[in-house]
Amino acid sequence: MNKVLYIILISLFSLTIISCSDDEEEYKVSSATTTDTTAPIDSCLSTSSYCSIPDNVSSISNATAISAGKDHMCSLITGGTVKCWGRNHHGQLGNGDNTSSSTPVTVSNISTATAISSGDDHTCALLSDNSITCWGKNSDYQLGNGNNTSSSTPVTVSNISTSTAISAGNLHTCALLDNKTVQCWGNSDYGQLGNGSTSTRSTPVAVSNISTAKVITSGDYHNCAILDNSTVQCWGTGGYGEMGNGSNNSSTIAVTVSNISNASTIDAGYLHTCSVLSNNEVKCWGRNTNGQLGDDTTTDKNTPVTVSNISTATAVSGGTLHTCALLSGGTISCWGYNYWGQLGTGTDTSTSTPLLNSYITSASTISAGKYFTCVLISDGTIKCFGKNGYGQLGQ
Repeated sequence: MNKVLYIILISLFSLTIISCSDDEEEYKVSSATTTDTTAPIDSCLSTSSYCSIPDNVSSISNATAISAGKDHMCSLITGGTVKCWGRNHHGQLGNGDNTSSSTPVTVSNISTATAISSGDDHTCALLSDNSITCWGKNSDYQLGNGNNTSSSTPVTVSNISTSTAISAGNLHTCALLDNKTVQCWGNSDYGQLGNGSTSTRSTPVAVSNISTAKVITSGDYHNCAILDNSTVQCWGTGGYGEMGNGSNNSSTIAVTVSNISNASTIDAGYLHTCSVLSNNEVKCWGRNTNGQLGDDTTTDKNTPVTVSNISTATAVSGGTLHTCALLSGGTISCWGYNYWGQLGTGTDTSTSTPLLNSYITSASTISAGKYFTCVLISDGTIKCFGKNGYGQLGQ
């Protein structure tokens, strides 16, 4: 195992990464137009460390939803069970051990799940009784059960019985309730719990000043919500413009994103966010070092910019340094960092504008992880592409 170095400048209300690496792999940041010839092209063996074209996940034919974490993937299965695969060092696969798996394993003790959300190293499921259960890393109380002991099997989030949606971030988690308020728990170093404080909380607390939310999403250190009037509000870290309100300041309470009044869906990546609008265009804001905002630049944006050449989007998903959109008709387009083939186009060429994926023609859902992407196909199968160091492609 190679040792890695983190050099991070952190102040109370900003997060600026000078150089960064994952705990077992180098975090490579290249220009958006760089072609890295060391990455293999069109290699999709089960033993490959990455794959630049979509390939089938093993033994899943009845999936109804998918959610990508940092290095793991989970799928909701017809009937209410959940299967996960990939990295498992914190128990984020939920099957009772800490062994990574390149094939899907069944999460223990879940049979009534209606939705799932994968954070960096933890996962949560919404159950049919509107309660929430979570598993995996719990160093910052992101499992929401009142302690900070990680768990390789699901534990129940305290004091949540009316949830309608769930969204897991890096070290925190948020839930949308049936009264359209939002509650969050876990780490709040950058105000990502939205309650006016930077104090970590082991059980859910209410996000201030939100009472009409209809969609929520969590990035690593920030969250956003679409309100009933189709505007967007965000809270948490803002050092790269993640708040979308024209500043680079973090916020411990929700602030309104500029120039969006017709949002239909939204998804937060690592340090950026994208929203599909009612006219099927996509707007993004935040970090843009590798073209993940899709506006043909690599300049960070603290107000939304329009993604180039997208006019038929129905959903969007943000990874660490890349983004993908589901288009009408079941095709997908992706843009941003592509060293590991996470754009799924058969090359390793990064791009700051969308590239249509010619391999996918019947997608129903898309989910971007750290350096990989998975697509739920309309027949209930799943295809994944990108980095596969921990078996996160499920092959």
